[in-house]
Amino acid sequence: MTRRNGRLFRAHRVMWELTYGDIPAGMIICHRCDNPPCVRPEHLFLGTQADNQRDRKRKGRSGRGEKNGRAKLTARAVREIRARYARGDVSQAALGAEYGVSQPAIGFVVRGEHWR
Repeated sequence: MTRRNGRLFRAHRVMWELTYGDIPAGMIICHRCDNPPCVRPEHLFLGTQADNQRDRKRKGRSGRGEKNGRAKLTARAVREIRARYARGDVSQAALGAEYGVSQPAIGFVVRGEHWR
């Protein structure tokens, strides 16, 4: 963060404006280098939020499944949960307690809404 005209701005945005000019409405500054603190103009590019998401996915940084830093389950645990629940011998609440997640989280897993 840097202060400009009495307001705080992210440094990469200030560097873009100093180098290339104003940031058009609806556009964001993305990083080719995937290093958010980076301010090297040649590492920055103008894009939409959708462009940034596509870039992230293309580079394999989408944070899905175990790649999500906040994930409490593993792919193996998800397979076990689905198999055990399909057999009908355990409740979602019991599975949640065993795996350290909530019953609604187990519901999302068994219905395939999470961890597709």
